[in-house]
Amino acid sequence: MPVSTAERAAAAAYVRSVLAIPYREDGNGPEEFGCWGLSRDCQKKLFGRELPVAGHPDDIQAVIGILQDPRVRDGWPEVERPEHGALAVFSKGQRRHVGVWLDVEGGGVLHTIEGAGVQFQSWVLLQTQGWGRLRFHAWRGRPT
Repeated sequence: MPVSTAERAAAAAYVRSVLAIPYREDGNGPEEFGCWGLSRDCQKKLFGRELPVAGHPDDIQAVIGILQDPRVRDGWPEVERPEHGALAVFSKGQRRHVGVWLDVEGGGVLHTIEGAGVQFQSWVLLQTQGWGRLRFHAWRGRPT
């Protein structure tokens, strides 16, 4: 679905408002964010979507469990291509990570990492940093 100029401007403003906020594993904002806390905040503020709290806010296995739960999975199916607002799940070795794909500045992933805080990076830049196996889960609505 095409992204309007207003949606793109709102996303760009949100990105600017959270860039460099410090990382904290269980951070839910606004002063510190973990990857799931940032993803939840972004989904709520930009798209009005409430995401469940993971057992441990930065436990990506819990996030993947949430996405695979039939009550959620039908609303967040895996898709082939990135879409504005899609959850991006990726990994580096055994470490898994989550962020949000936004159609801003050519598209990129909003995420937060230890030592750098909140970042907005293109997939190419993430790959040069060793991240791989990118998968997208796009919102398709609440399951019935």
